[in-house]
Amino acid sequence: MFTRFSLEEFFPGGSIIGPYFRLSFWSRIISLSMAVLILAFNKYGFWLSLVFFLLFFVLLAILCSLIERRRNGKGKAKKKRDESSSLGFVVVPAILSSYVKIIDFKFKNTTRRLRVPSMLDGKNVWEIGADLCSHSPTLMSLEIDDGVQIIGAGAFNGCKELSQVLVPGSITQIGSDAFNGCEKLHEIRLSEGLIKIDEYAFYNCFNLRCVVIPRSVSFLGTNAFPKTTRLLVFPNSDGEIWARSNKYNYQRII
Repeated sequence: MFTRFSLEEFFPGGSIIGPYFRLSFWSRIISLSMAVLILAFNKYGFWLSLVFFLLFFVLLAILCSLIERRRNGKGKAKKKRDESSSLGFVVVPAILSSYVKIIDFKFKNTTRRLRVPSMLDGKNVWEIGADLCSHSPTLMSLEIDDGVQIIGAGAFNGCKELSQVLVPGSITQIGSDAFNGCEKLHEIRLSEGLIKIDEYAFYNCFNLRCVVIPRSVSFLGTNAFPKTTRLLVFPNSDGEIWARSNKYNYQRII
């Protein structure tokens, strides 16, 4: 009940009692309690006034504590919102309570170099959401901090100026069409730990001449890479089996 309002909403700082709200926490409580003690003493005597004083003091302390806690909570929440919004990211809770998912990037039409942090609002970034920066006309390079685990479907689809991408070892899945149509992409570093590359993830990346498929990759979707890309694979790995069965130009890493 008490956390739903603030006394300042009824008595703004510019009113006659406005200076009261600029006092410290305990100064407010003591000043009001002393006022009650003086009024009660004149009517009920010392001992009964002392009882009123103690009861009022405790109740007022609880009330002011709840109001201060609510005010501080609002400030912290606003600070957290500002942390992600100042970077341009919009996040929502992910599957686990300690993680968030990035669903939008406000500066995608003007940013040239993008670094996706592994933490926002004090929580770990779990996933780069679908179509996050799709068809960005300016994005040239992308760096993802270690800790992010999923690149969503179409996240960077159609970014025609994107030429360099660094994928950390924490990434386990690259979604379908994630980099499809990134015509200038010529360098992509995939790290051990990557498990799944979905269909058309790097399709139509015609300048992507050579890619090392990590040994950890166990699934590659249809047309994950253009046929013009030479794949470097580990002997007897799932990457080699996929490249051979789909008639890609590949070379074993000895």
